[in-house]
Amino acid sequence: MHDFTIFYWKVMLNNVIFFFLQHGATLAVLDRSNFLEFYGNHSVLDKNKACEKMFSKINAVAYDSACNEDGAEDFLRSIPCPKDELCSEEDNPSNVIKDSQLTFKIRDLVQARFWYVSLVACSRNQSTCQWQYVPNFNASINYDLHLVNGNPLVRNKNVFKYQYSCDKQV
Repeated sequence: MHDFTIFYWKVMLNNVIFFFLQHGATLAVLDRSNFLEFYGNHSVLDKNKACEKMFSKINAVAYDSACNEDGAEDFLRSIPCPKDELCSEEDNPSNVIKDSQLTFKIRDLVQARFWYVSLVACSRNQSTCQWQYVPNFNASINYDLHLVNGNPLVRNKNVFKYQYSCDKQV
């Protein structure tokens, strides 16, 4: 059983066009039950409808300070993040691993789950809370992604369990 897993990374862009900075993409870290419906709608031909459908289930459970303060899940980040700053959704800097722009902490003491990382050309309009397609998604994204089991701040980590997942077999 996994105590918790932490995703933390920096997301930086080269040659970013102004439109992209104003209307960024969305980084989603989703468990399997949310990812299957999310990904299943990616092929809808009308891209605005695709964005709406992809996020329809997630909207009900994902926290957003402007659109869903009651959301219990921490699934989404808008990227790009401001250079050398935290992503806008990181409202508590003490939760972010040092030298990172964002951190996803996943804790599930009941059951281990499969997790999916997805970057989509959709953004949420913060005044209407509607999802919209980001056309001309034309940017080079550099990232440094770390996926670890357990807390990266704890010393004396078991090197085999820290970087690698394993299932306990009886």
